Amino acid sequence: MKQLPDELREILETTPPEEVIAKIEALDPPWKKDLLPWRIAKPGEKIPWQAVYSLIEQPITPANIEWAQRKIVELGLAEDA
Repeated sequence: MKQLPDELREILETTPPEEVIAKIEALDPPWKKDLLPWRIAKPGEKIPWQAVYSLIEQPITPANIEWAQRKIVELGLAEDA
């Protein structure tokens, strides 16, 4: 896993999740272009605040998969298997 820039680590520790993307946009640091939301966004496309959850790589665990499957069913996006 790549080392996080100290500035990003501080932002993540001190900023509410719904404000992180906007704060990074406002600061416009050189490392911003290396972050997943900015790598996949089209020029001029607004990045939703929820993209904050894709800033740090995290391993997928069986518990994560189980939770996601339950949520998909709860949201009515799939039938219970």
